[in-house]
Amino acid sequence: MTQLPFLPEPIFSIGRNKISEILVYGQTFILQDKNLIFGPKDTLDQKFMCRSLLKPWQFEAMNIGDQHNYWSLCFASHSYQSIHKKALEDLKTKTSIEERDLQCPHDFPLDPKVKYELISDNTNPKKIFHQCSGKHIGFIHSSRIQNFDTKDYLSSTHPINQRFLANLKKHSLETPIVGIDGCLNAAAGMSYQAFLHLCQATMDEPSEKMRLCFELWKDNPRLVGGINRLDSDISEDLGGEFLAKEGADGLIMVLHPETKTTILTKIYHGVKKEWLVLALWSALKTLNSKEPHLHRLKDYLTLKIRNSIGDHQEINLIQSKK
Repeated sequence: MTQLPFLPEPIFSIGRNKISEILVYGQTFILQDKNLIFGPKDTLDQKFMCRSLLKPWQFEAMNIGDQHNYWSLCFASHSYQSIHKKALEDLKTKTSIEERDLQCPHDFPLDPKVKYELISDNTNPKKIFHQCSGKHIGFIHSSRIQNFDTKDYLSSTHPINQRFLANLKKHSLETPIVGIDGCLNAAAGMSYQAFLHLCQATMDEPSEKMRLCFELWKDNPRLVGGINRLDSDISEDLGGEFLAKEGADGLIMVLHPETKTTILTKIYHGVKKEWLVLALWSALKTLNSKEPHLHRLKDYLTLKIRNSIGDHQEINLIQSKK
């Protein structure tokens, strides 16, 4: 049984009549131009599995060939909504890759409505429904044009994954922990400090492929996530000023390339959109920064909170500035 090497602190509670009903544990770090302006310094060296937060760096390790919008799916965690269906078909046509070529698991879409409709129609899980199917298409296509073996593209020893892991080590200043992700591709873990280093280095001197990733991300926020997704909401509603990406099991990162700001949140209760909103907001509310971009993000999240909690519920901030 895996045990936490530290006991996380509560960051907020939800209740009514001054009685707490839900207590959420986690932490948020905010790094701005190499300076940690918020977050618990005593847990910076703790490790976490980065999950889908690292998809932009996996995309950086690929070789895709052009700049069409559908390449955004190669670093997406898509919901298989209508916009994703069309883009996936275009991507399959462009690359001549069929669903049978993919090695991700059969799955149902992330979007609960789409999932329900498919189940109601007696549709079985498919590989293309998997949130990472676009990334798998990118791995296979990139392998083909570089004459790499496509049979073992999931392996951490595959050239694309080796390039990906080498880039992580170079920019995070730490050797990543290598595992297997939910999509069966290689996964990486590192300390919170290392991840913040990685984001900082990437924004300081983005490679040509990472510049392309940022452009695609800014121009196609719904392809990267979907409708009714917090990460896509932040990226689109704030005009591409911020680039947000959710990861499995309570993770979200928000990048502000102009000011080289990274916000990293981990909650220890799994994925729940309302709690991610509250976790980000509680950190920004506690920090109370006068930086214009952080103030805009806080105001935006304040509006979202009004639609994310029930009537007569109370939010109590517990997150400290330490």
